[in-house]
Parts: sequence; structure tokens; C-alpha cells
Amino acid sequence: MEFIEKITVMYVFYQICVFAILSLIDSARKDAILSKIKLINLGIVRFEHNQLFQDKEINVIESSYLHDNRLFVNKEDKGDIIEFLDVYKKYNSKEISENDYSFYLQNKLVNLQHEYEYLALEWRLSFLLRKLK
Repeated sequence: MEFIEKITVMYVFYQICVFAILSLIDSARKDAILSKIKLINLGIVRFEHNQLFQDKEINVIESSYLHDNRLFVNKEDKGDIIEFLDVYKKYNSKEISENDYSFYLQNKLVNLQHEYEYLALEWRLSFLLRKLK
């Protein structure tokens, strides 16, 4: 009986550790994705109301997303921000059409929302399922 108690306690401790570690990892990813979703939504709102970003705002985006190490952004996130800024600058200088810019923003938003919702799936709290899926 004592053996079963010890195994049960060890299993519960293991599950708590797994839950905590994986939850924190996913929360950090969700935070970074949420920041990108906000940026894309700002681009959509500004596009719909014909309000371009000001140079000061672009500098804030670059400094806060690309040069601030306090945010939970990785290389992929920084690549997405650089891509957004490149597409925005091309739209601003009339290198791409309004339709292409609008498509980019809406398509990017759909992909980011999918990624955000994917991180909320409960099966992601298992090391084994993460590896197999």
C-alpha cells in the first residue's frame, strides 16, 4: 500500500510540473502571437480608415518588437514583424496595391489567430502528444 502511495504522489508531482512548464511555454508563445495580432489589427484598422502609420509609430514598433529583449519574441516573430514592416513600406510607397496589402493583412491575421488558438488546445499539455502530433 505504501508503494502505491509513493507512486501516486510522484505521478501527481510529475503532472503538476509538466502542467506548469508547458503552460508557461505556451503562455509565452501566446503572448508573442497576441502582440503580432494586435499589430496586424492596427494595420487593418488604419487601412480601412486611410490612416497611415506615422514615422514615429513605425520607430516605436521597430524598437519595441525588434530591439526590446523583454518581450517573448523569437526569430520567427521578429521575421514576421520585419515582413509586416516591409509590406507596409511597399504599400506606403505604392509598390503594392491596396488589394495586395489588404489581402496580406487579412491572410496574416487568419494564420496568427489559428496559431494562437492552436496553443490553447489541451492536448498540448502532454510531452508525448507534442512529439507525436
